[in-house]
Amino acid sequence: MQTVSFAWFDKTSTVEPLALDPNGKGYYIATCRIAPAEMTYAITATLTIGGEEKMTDTYSAKQYADDILSAEYAATYTGTGAKSYANLKALVETMLDYGSRAQVRFNRNPDDLANGGSYIDHTDDPVSITPTGSDMAEGLETCGLAYTGTTVVLLTQTSIRHYYTITNQAAFDLIQDSVTFNGAPVSYTEKDEEIYFELKNIPASQLDTPYTLHIGDGDYDYAVLDYVSSCLAKTGEQANPKTQALVTAMYYYNKAANAYFAD
Repeated sequence: MQTVSFAWFDKTSTVEPLALDPNGKGYYIATCRIAPAEMTYAITATLTIGGEEKMTDTYSAKQYADDILSAEYAATYTGTGAKSYANLKALVETMLDYGSRAQVRFNRNPDDLANGGSYIDHTDDPVSITPTGSDMAEGLETCGLAYTGTTVVLLTQTSIRHYYTITNQAAFDLIQDSVTFNGAPVSYTEKDEEIYFELKNIPASQLDTPYTLHIGDGDYDYAVLDYVSSCLAKTGEQANPKTQALVTAMYYYNKAANAYFAD
């Protein structure tokens, strides 16, 4: 059995068994998912075969990004069209900016920012978000639920969480096994006096994609950028400048990802 274990910050992760490269090049792939705020953490990977450790290596998302942004990489890059180096450079730079804003917001290694402390200034840049969110509360009475709000998880893997209170347990019991999120069955998680349904691991190029939560006879659409829009609309004491800076960086990261992955 071949396994790869990862260790970084206060986390560990193990991939078992390894997957063959889907492009048929004969190598194995081990994926370590990290949060945006963890781009500068050193990640130690350990390969184990038959219970015996064979090799270790340490790397970070920041190192990978710096390699791409180097003059040597640019000189040998051959992508064209949507995959041009200009689009790739913009994608990596907005990713680093997004990660750095997350580091500051969540106090993760803030003395070693992914962008080196040079934030992208969006002061004069427009943020134009077309709402895609549904009326999340409509028609839930027959399902025994009341909608209480939506959050987007930004510290770990980007995910959407829709929150509810159960108002009629018998009615909810009748429909809970048929709830789907993005077309796949989803169970609820209890948190305090509420429950939530969660869609995890939303990639950068799909932050503007409306995902459908199906409950009872209703379909409820919501995109991560709907949450971004609601955050940016807050003013006064309700506004959190660090969160607003983070979601603005997320918006531009999504735009860059859409441009690069347009093909």
